[in-house]
Amino acid sequence: MNDRELAQRVIEEVLSQPEFQPEKVGEFKFLQKILRTIGEILQKIMDFISDLIFEILSRVNLGSLGSKFLKLGPVARVIINVLAILIVGALVFFLVKLVLKIIKSKRFRFKKEDISDELEEFTKTPSEPLRLALEFKRIKEFRLSFRYFFLALLINFNERELIRIQKFKTNRQYFRELSANDSEIAKASEPFFEAFYYIWYGKRDIGMKELLEWERLYYDLSGGVGGR
Repeated sequence: MNDRELAQRVIEEVLSQPEFQPEKVGEFKFLQKILRTIGEILQKIMDFISDLIFEILSRVNLGSLGSKFLKLGPVARVIINVLAILIVGALVFFLVKLVLKIIKSKRFRFKKEDISDELEEFTKTPSEPLRLALEFKRIKEFRLSFRYFFLALLINFNERELIRIQKFKTNRQYFRELSANDSEIAKASEPFFEAFYYIWYGKRDIGMKELLEWERLYYDLSGGVGGR
């Protein structure tokens, strides 16, 4: 087995670890292509490191022991290559772990921002979004409280058959559906729909005073369902 084959084998062994397998990566199958590209890049880095180490050892006065080592020729080169392989193997491991961590973090944040899955779940427990809105209000998490007042309103509209909650629908689609079924309620709730974009998706902070205004609008539009 030559040096290049040995390096490739080490890289493949690192990438074959359970945490780097497709079933662990889940939806991110495109990582397989990324990992292959990383492997090719790191192979070039390994060659560079190996040449650099050999060049440094050749130029630096290492005494009699160092001279004897360099005189080994091909054997010295193999030992240097093994050191380079170990460095690259460690680099592969930590680099890929970092990539996975970043992607999983982004995926978690995206899920937290999205409302479609949550809305669908709330159709089974329609009182839950209002409970969460009041709980977040109590602990002064006003932006989250606003979010759940809005979701509670959509669930209320769904219960009254003014809209139909479906996973693929957007807020704009819900508003158009509401307008078709009750234009008066749609007009009154339009500020809520608009505010959701700049407060939740736009990440704009709000205070207690502003939240109380949205809470009052929620109760007005929902017919007071849920109690205060």
